[in-house]
Amino acid sequence: TVTGVTCLDEATVNGPVTVRPGATLIVTGSTVNGPITAAGAAGVFLADSTVRGPVRITGATDAVAVIGTEFIGPVEISGGRTGTDVPLVAGNSVTGPLRCTGNVPAPISLGVANTVRGPVAGQCASL
Repeated sequence: TVTGVTCLDEATVNGPVTVRPGATLIVTGSTVNGPITAAGAAGVFLADSTVRGPVRITGATDAVAVIGTEFIGPVEISGGRTGTDVPLVAGNSVTGPLRCTGNVPAPISLGVANTVRGPVAGQCASL
């Protein structure tokens, strides 16, 4: 369970990761063997990592960046209100569905496409 700011750098986590409302999770160069759930988190940053399990980021309030990560399972990013911090979903490999809905502003990829082996829906359809 993540409260405050938690960084996983070159780490391996076996089991679920839950990000509490107002908390921030930063994952770089790591492997998470289990689901990641973040409801009302301030920020979620997943970069150059592997996640084996579903990822659900809902209602983010500050920043979301999902970059260069391999996801084995569904990814959902929805209902975020991140103000001037535009959610970034770029250069990822997703084995499963990728769904982005109701985020203000909508996620962008900065021209770095995602590879998705599964259905893509909502705001992420063009990424």
